[in-house]
Amino acid sequence: MTRPNKQRYDFRWRRGDTTALLVLCVLAGALLAIRARDRGLSIVDGITVREARAASVAEKIDPNTATAASIRRLPGLGTTLTEAIIRYRREHDAPAFRNAEDLRKVRRIGPGTIRRIESFLQFPPRSE
Repeated sequence: MTRPNKQRYDFRWRRGDTTALLVLCVLAGALLAIRARDRGLSIVDGITVREARAASVAEKIDPNTATAASIRRLPGLGTTLTEAIIRYRREHDAPAFRNAEDLRKVRRIGPGTIRRIESFLQFPPRSE
């Protein structure tokens, strides 16, 4: 008795299978988009931002007088840089920072960080 020559695996997809997979992918993408929206995530200039955090930095912050919690809310500043800013202003005469560029005196703060946070900063008026 001879067995028919049958392939062991059949990798061909039927049209119905392909359509079902496509519908599943579209539904999964829609579900992920809805969950991201519900969590308050949005895309702004290619950067994912939590809307609540961005709104909390809407007020201007004076790095000469701000609390650690206020400074930490600035984009890209974590605990280490916040502590470095506070340490620098304690060690130098008030006001330690007269403009955004003065923050470059703090170790590990570079031009990229300054560009990211300068719109959220305010400084004391210049005395002439």
